[in-house]
Amino acid sequence: MSTVLAVLAIVGALLAGWYAYRRLGQGPADATYDAVGFLSATFWILAGVFAIVGGFVIIGIVILLIASYIWLAKGAATKKRLRKRVAE
Repeated sequence: MSTVLAVLAIVGALLAGWYAYRRLGQGPADATYDAVGFLSATFWILAGVFAIVGGFVIIGIVILLIASYIWLAKGAATKKRLRKRVAE
């Protein structure tokens, strides 16, 4: 697989995860769950990138799509929760 196609697959999967996050939103969770989900999703995003680069394009795209959705959702939830605590 060429580098250009790998980059396109990675960017496309991340954009699809972002789109899913914007369409579906997120559910409530506590700060611990947010932190664990954020760190775990970061690991899975890297795993998806390496899968695509390694030639497992479809699996890598699916991993990136799901992980980027979780990564965005947990990061946004944590940010809102921290802003709320600072405002109190």
